[in-house]
Amino acid sequence: MAMPTGRTGPDDVRWEGTCRSRWGLPMAAVLVVVAAWNAVAGELVLAVLLLGTAYAGALFASIRVSVSGDAVRVRYRWGWTRRVALGDVQGTAVDELVPWRWGGWGYRGGLRVFGKAAILLRGGEAIRLDLVGGRQLFIGVDDAAGAMAALDALRGAAGPPPSGAPIGDGPVG
Repeated sequence: MAMPTGRTGPDDVRWEGTCRSRWGLPMAAVLVVVAAWNAVAGELVLAVLLLGTAYAGALFASIRVSVSGDAVRVRYRWGWTRRVALGDVQGTAVDELVPWRWGGWGYRGGLRVFGKAAILLRGGEAIRLDLVGGRQLFIGVDDAAGAMAALDALRGAAGPPPSGAPIGDGPVG
């Protein structure tokens, strides 16, 4: 659940939201059951591989997104964090992510190579960050409009973006 916060320091969280995969944890549970069945049947190598896959699925089943005075952070359950400096954000928008357009779920694309990436745990609402150099990062999250409002408020307080790009340029059609 997204929640605006009333804190005022540059590193304090101004907005926080989550995104949960609809299939990550149920898939992990099924894989654990299948792994146990294979272990009982004597297929230990397959059981270990299935347990590893179940563990990875559980680790990537949810993210927490936060907007603070200095950055946007995307944190996976196991601790890996993707940080985007607020100074690199030139524009924001709410967009819809469709998994098949990105080739599936997970971290798709690449900012360095392709100039466009998506953190996609499920289809639906996402915040689009237009970054310096024409790059774009899409983050699937509940209450993307709240994240956009917090970012635009922080960016407005810091002055106009260096490229002159509009702030909060609205949804992509």
